[in-house]
Amino acid sequence: ARAPEVYELTLAPGCVEDAPAHAPGTFEHMTVVRGTLVVRAGEHETRLDPGDALFFRADVPHRYENPGADDAVVHLVMTYAARP
Repeated sequence: ARAPEVYELTLAPGCVEDAPAHAPGTFEHMTVVRGTLVVRAGEHETRLDPGDALFFRADVPHRYENPGADDAVVHLVMTYAARP
């Protein structure tokens, strides 16, 4: 597999980010550092608070939303399937 990509995301209150499906076999692992985050991947929706983590298939359309009154800070690790 390719090396993972690591990001720190900050979403302002009320921010909604829609992401298209990534390449087949792509996964995201998110950990909330501060604030609240709602993640929808395909038909599944999960609310995350500080300290919560989520590992999900990112090869489907997905969405991140901050429903809170404060910034949401999230650490994201994205991994891809092995190249053929």
